[in-house]
Amino acid sequence: MLNLLYVALFAIILGVILALAARRSVLFKMGARNFVRHRTHSALVVCGLLMGTAIISGAMVTGDSIDNFIVKSTYDTLHLVDVTVAAEKNAYFNESFFWSIRNDTAVQEHSDGIAPMIKTVVSVEDNNSGQYESSVSLMGFDPVLDRDFGAFTLLDGTTTYGDELPDASVLINANAADLLDASAGDTLKIRYRPQGSPYGVESTFTVSSVVRDEGKGAYATPGIFIRYDVAQSMLNVSGQLNQIRISGIGDVKTGVAESVAITEAVNATLNATFVASADPVALKLKPTAVKADQLEQSKNASEMITMFITIFGSFSIIAGIILIINIFTMLAEERKSELGMARAVGMTRKDLMQMFLFEGSTYTIAAAAIGTLVGLVIAYSLIYGVNNIFTMFGDIEIPFYFEWSSLVNAFCAGAAITFLTIIVASWRVTNINIVRAIRDIEEPVQRRTSSVSAALGGIFTCLVVLVLILNYDNLIIRYVAPCMALMGLALALRWAVSARVAFSVSGLGIVVWTLYAIATFFEGNDTNVQYLMITAGVFLTLAAVITVMFNSPVVVGFVSGTVGRIKAMRPIVKTAVSHPLNKRFRTGMTVAMFTLVIFTIVMVSAFTAIFSMNMEAQVEKQGGGYQVIGTTQMPLQDIGNASIFDVSTGNFTPVTSDTLSNSVLEYEQISIVSPTPSLTVDGVRPGGGGGGPFGGMGSGSIGLWAIDDHFIDNNHFEFSNISDGYADGQAVWSAVRNDSSKIVYGGGSFGGGAGFGVESSGSVKLGSVIEMRAPNGTARFTVIGILDEMVISGLITTKDHAQALFASPTTFIGNVIFLFDVKPGEDVQAVTYGIERDFRAFGMNTINLRETVATMFEMINSIFMLFEIFLGLGLVVGIAGLGIITIRSVVERRREIGIMRAIGFTRGDILSSFITEILFITTLSVAIGISVGLTVAYEIFTIMVSDANLSFVIPWTQLAWIMGITYVASLGCTIGPAFRASMIPPSEALRTNE
Repeated sequence: MLNLLYVALFAIILGVILALAARRSVLFKMGARNFVRHRTHSALVVCGLLMGTAIISGAMVTGDSIDNFIVKSTYDTLHLVDVTVAAEKNAYFNESFFWSIRNDTAVQEHSDGIAPMIKTVVSVEDNNSGQYESSVSLMGFDPVLDRDFGAFTLLDGTTTYGDELPDASVLINANAADLLDASAGDTLKIRYRPQGSPYGVESTFTVSSVVRDEGKGAYATPGIFIRYDVAQSMLNVSGQLNQIRISGIGDVKTGVAESVAITEAVNATLNATFVASADPVALKLKPTAVKADQLEQSKNASEMITMFITIFGSFSIIAGIILIINIFTMLAEERKSELGMARAVGMTRKDLMQMFLFEGSTYTIAAAAIGTLVGLVIAYSLIYGVNNIFTMFGDIEIPFYFEWSSLVNAFCAGAAITFLTIIVASWRVTNINIVRAIRDIEEPVQRRTSSVSAALGGIFTCLVVLVLILNYDNLIIRYVAPCMALMGLALALRWAVSARVAFSVSGLGIVVWTLYAIATFFEGNDTNVQYLMITAGVFLTLAAVITVMFNSPVVVGFVSGTVGRIKAMRPIVKTAVSHPLNKRFRTGMTVAMFTLVIFTIVMVSAFTAIFSMNMEAQVEKQGGGYQVIGTTQMPLQDIGNASIFDVSTGNFTPVTSDTLSNSVLEYEQISIVSPTPSLTVDGVRPGGGGGGPFGGMGSGSIGLWAIDDHFIDNNHFEFSNISDGYADGQAVWSAVRNDSSKIVYGGGSFGGGAGFGVESSGSVKLGSVIEMRAPNGTARFTVIGILDEMVISGLITTKDHAQALFASPTTFIGNVIFLFDVKPGEDVQAVTYGIERDFRAFGMNTINLRETVATMFEMINSIFMLFEIFLGLGLVVGIAGLGIITIRSVVERRREIGIMRAIGFTRGDILSSFITEILFITTLSVAIGISVGLTVAYEIFTIMVSDANLSFVIPWTQLAWIMGITYVASLGCTIGPAFRASMIPPSEALRTNE
């Protein structure tokens, strides 16, 4: 979608420029002809200017690709389903509610399909191929009522509605067939837990057909489709279902428009049902506009990705803006005499501004157009890199995609930023003294500022302070405003003291304030970290550059006193360092460009190094001393004495494991209380169910887990926080064992995938009071510890307390999480596979914790590396800036070069002087960039990372690479102009007329 702000801003600016060009055609020709006359120069300028637009374009196109991927996945998965109705925790409810909704005229007015469904997760084994899957979606559908949602498409292209599906037969989609190596006619063993049963059950079905992963066949992948009445029978839920699916009037894309009307109508029906029957189930059912919600999530994800990339690229964009100002400053200095004579013959400052604006417009349009196309390459590279990272986790591939509107937005945004910057630069560079400009005399250094400038600085400082007072609660303004006030104060102080003193005080003050702000009011508040990164980076860079530039005598003295002690280098170093520091504004701008880009790369490199370390500690922390973690779809009373009920024989079949007996030293079993009791956290009920696709798993509820004494005595899980009065983690566990009112909270993620829809809602904190509905009243708990791990997600008590408080005919407590301590010398990966294979009947899914953590680290490192490469593109801006400066310096210092040659400097000395100057500027940039980058990275690390196992690490290797690449690239871009400068004959260089 076109961003009207970008387009309107660009159109207004372009319209004004075209109108001025039409009125002042001579000035337009004078400005625009330079684009053609100086082609090499123009190419370098365009190269520098295009990066800002390229980064904006790359961010937008990457966002388009992510958005397209999620939207397409949403349409493919949901197909004609727009709204689902489900109970909290995916509970079953009576069919009467389905018929009430289906027969409601208000619902019918906005829908063209309403059907019941049973959806659960089972484990499946193919008897023919021997392949098994621990987690497959089983969906029971009604062939008649489901016809409105379309037909299944078989692999050969024919279709079926499933009317002819026998009782003992199923349809499977292509994804499930691939995983199970199954085909039509194969026999499947499906293992599941019937409603209300503590035992797992095994039934045998025949694959009737394999359907394509499209339409209804893509409702879940991998998926098995069974007749609705058969699913009710096997799951022991006769007359019940756990999901109602509704299709809005229209097709796959247009039906979503009816979602709001449908949800309102369903809510009205459920409320009326409750009033008529007083059935509390009616209040637990919730309609969810699943397709609209997922489309909104895709939009938010796209915007988040775009913002994330833009934030990281903002430093390169800022560097590009600085480059624009630097370029026009150099152009003005090069044409100083020409501009002075133009003013002398009658041109006004306004005329000069317009001439520069016309010239800049030609660069802008070319740079914005090329930058937009370069952005496509950047986005494609990012998507390609992300897809390579995703291969670690399965067959996930994001297709490259872009909207033409995004390219237009990027072009307009990039061009508008460049136009506005050129206007500011033109206003600055045309402020010249006519006489001094004609004679090509340097402007005198102002030792004191005028009273007007001092007054403006004071007014600016007062305004900033006023903004700070009015917005003190905003942390970013609380940080930025004093920095701005210090800059304004420097302008005011120049009326009384020298510029060196004023700006040194300002620069050092910003550094001190930044460190103080991060260490105080930003500490523990990570909601503004992304903005802190930008603002702190920019202000620290600005402060460092200002301080160095206004203390140039100190820098010259230091360099002369070190490198200059070498006799042969003394004259070379003196001239190489003095000239750039004499051009403070231009050199400062160049250093700032490099510094901003290097700062960002260094900061990302620092976090890469941090998360690359301490893998062993992470394995220990996340696993609590265990190497293999397993979860089952069906609960086990004791994994060492397990059995499963075979429907065909009517007997329990023992399940044994040689791996468990021979290769595991000891194991822990963690139970789930199912169904999870209704609860409140500090008087607030956590988010309800039905949030996932089709109201499936992942309800957002908080699970209740139960552990035994062996776990308490032997686990090594760490706590991120414990209540006062407890000396350590063991004291917390002892309190949980001895006091039924004490409870621990685990905020992990792995346990949430155990098939029971248990996930953290994020509302539990240390000291939270939990109230749960128990058979004999209300159980009340206090959270006294927060675990720092990824295994268990939910509240943790002991098995004895759970039995005493929650045991009832409708509640069972069974083991679903298992922690295995592998015997020394055993192959952990082999044990992982062996346990999963031996207990496949219960839907066992295991992970090798070390391999999982290593994969996570590899993914994190790959993502960081991808962004390092992306941010490295910003070096193009800095290198282009150095190249332009060197090329223009050759022309600007032509007479100076002739004088140096005339007094004895050799060609080698001239070349060495230019190279030393380049190395000096680069070294200054690298030093400030690395210092600022490590400082901000460390401060953000202290805010965001509370893990005691993670320590701040300086990435020496990456820093060496960054420095090496920067030096080589800088020299490679500037050695040519420097060599040509050294080859200029003295007589030619000293001529007045070139």
